[in-house]
Amino acid sequence: VLALEGNDTLDKCSYKLEHVGKLVHLRHLKLGRIGISELPKEIGHLKLLLVLDLGRNSISELPESIGRLSELKCLNICETDIEVPYWIGNLTSLEELCLGRVHGHSNFVTELGKLTELRKLHIFKSVYVYGGSRMNSWAESVAKLSKIQVIDIDFFLGCRDSSHEENPWERIVLSPQIRVLHMSYLEPGMVARINPSLLPNLSHLKLHVCSPELEVFGSFRELVALKLETVSTLHHDTIGAFPKLRFFRTEATLDSFQEGDMPVLESLQFEVVAQSSDDGISFGFDFASLGNLPLLKRVVVTLYAPRADVDQKKAENTAKRAMDMLPNRVEHSIIPRATENWRRR
Repeated sequence: VLALEGNDTLDKCSYKLEHVGKLVHLRHLKLGRIGISELPKEIGHLKLLLVLDLGRNSISELPESIGRLSELKCLNICETDIEVPYWIGNLTSLEELCLGRVHGHSNFVTELGKLTELRKLHIFKSVYVYGGSRMNSWAESVAKLSKIQVIDIDFFLGCRDSSHEENPWERIVLSPQIRVLHMSYLEPGMVARINPSLLPNLSHLKLHVCSPELEVFGSFRELVALKLETVSTLHHDTIGAFPKLRFFRTEATLDSFQEGDMPVLESLQFEVVAQSSDDGISFGFDFASLGNLPLLKRVVVTLYAPRADVDQKKAENTAKRAMDMLPNRVEHSIIPRATENWRRR
């Protein structure tokens, strides 16, 4: 094991690595934040290397010799400027892969399918996939990851040329071993593959949905954290749903909560639209119903209200008073927004 950990004040010449290739028995190499901007090609001589961790450096390119490290099980380049190398598919023993950004021109959408031993995929920044052919290649590659347990992508921007194209998600089945699925982009065919019978171990989910129905997500018995990206009003009426859900975040508005809903929920973030009339401020959500969530500790509300200062302030105060009256003393915060911004979505 060789682990070098520096700090952000180091200059680019702090460490010299030209002799690291002579450590032929090395299994674990961590070079974290040590001020390096390139790696020697001799690193490819480390045939027994299992872990290569290069996080938080100024490296922009990996030497191609790393593609010959046939035993490598973990590669971390997530907090670097490294573009995903075109030969990434050669590392067929990889079980954990952490990347920074996948650009639109990258061949990663096809190379990913060669990494059939992969258990964990983390993409720290973003993935860009443009066009029906590349979108299909991405879906087919993900489906080949039969051992995958974690797909954690911070931001995914994918688009097709036409909504009438063939969609491979209609025939694809994701690995039933998946526990964490953070892969949110507009792909209706994919949403149909996210159900408890196919993914029984799912505990963390981030997804873009078009349907306002929550029933299918409430049926995941192991689901702990849920983030849904949608502009619909979400609702459900299934008693006993979400038995283990502790964290729920959505960009949508919600119906009121009934007794027995989300019985162990601790953290909630959602959006509310305020209406102003001669009778005062009203909401489409009943804040008092938050009292039906017995373990709730924290609420964050994005509150859309008419732009007039008096109406916005009145809406904030009305919502705040309603949450102050909750029996379970919930910590809460309100993020004010103008109603016009809601209508533009």
